[in-house]
Amino acid sequence: MPKKINLIASCVLTVLLTPLPSFAQKTDLVEAHKKAKEGYYKGTQDDSKSSGNYKAYLRSKAWNPAKRTASLFTSIAEVEIPNIGGRVRSTLVDATNNIYLAAPSGGGLWNFNKDNGAPFSPLDDLGSFMPVTTIEQAPSTPTTIYVATGDERHGTIGNGVFKSTDGGQTFSQIASTDPQTDSRFQFIRSMKVSPTSSSTFYISSGTKLYKSTNSGSSWIEVYDAYVVWQDYNRVIRDIAFTAGNGVLLSIDRKGIVRSTTGNAGSFSLLTSGIESNATTTNTFEGVSVASHGANRNIAYALFIDDGSSQAVPGYSKIYKTTDGGATWTQKTDALGYH
Repeated sequence: MPKKINLIASCVLTVLLTPLPSFAQKTDLVEAHKKAKEGYYKGTQDDSKSSGNYKAYLRSKAWNPAKRTASLFTSIAEVEIPNIGGRVRSTLVDATNNIYLAAPSGGGLWNFNKDNGAPFSPLDDLGSFMPVTTIEQAPSTPTTIYVATGDERHGTIGNGVFKSTDGGQTFSQIASTDPQTDSRFQFIRSMKVSPTSSSTFYISSGTKLYKSTNSGSSWIEVYDAYVVWQDYNRVIRDIAFTAGNGVLLSIDRKGIVRSTTGNAGSFSLLTSGIESNATTTNTFEGVSVASHGANRNIAYALFIDDGSSQAVPGYSKIYKTTDGGATWTQKTDALGYH
């Protein structure tokens, strides 16, 4: 089976490796945040309470050497895409079919070397693919690749969804997603192909989820997180699949929403053992979700609050479900998002 690696899954796995901090650790982290925000730690030494590098200090407090082994990360190295700025929005790694793609927010869709990342070579670093947000591989046909475009956070209108049938070497636009004729697809946050039907697609754009059952020829709206005007920032960040035809959505400041069919009127907010509906006292900003490829009843959700608008420090939390989202268990409480 092809191995698909995406940034969300990588983040989830990384956070899962962090143990629950002790009470003393939590107290230190809270105090570190308070002092950092007040302008303390002005020194020059790294990784100490007297240092201006308080982020490194927070990382050191969350790290528990007793739970680590020296060889844990020996095969991982950081690689860079030359002369392209910004974060990497999406990656696709399929060693079986020799597909290695990356999409930096600075522009383009790039091939890269499987061994060390370099050299990166652009498939298209100009007009069509400037704001790539998602690289998706058809589960049943690995050489069929889709890329979605449009970065709403930075106001960069995309060009809809593009499809490749040769492993990502050449692409053509799916005409129904052309934002010049359908403004719903100016900013596509996520695009997924159903693991049970190769002709069923889902696209999230802003607060809305669209579904196609004819390979993208036409689309219907099946969910909208916007209910009242305060919901304008409750954008759908991720789409994941559970067993059967189930769908999970992660929605900023709202939580995790589930449907067992993916059809209109079937989505409901999950609340059993997991956070939902952020408030001034129960605050969270970003939410991500990813399901297990071999057992889609298993899924992980990541909740993040950067603490920028609150008196309390930020945090990141991981939740896990083993029953397709019906119930959740908190796995980490990593204070100190900053």
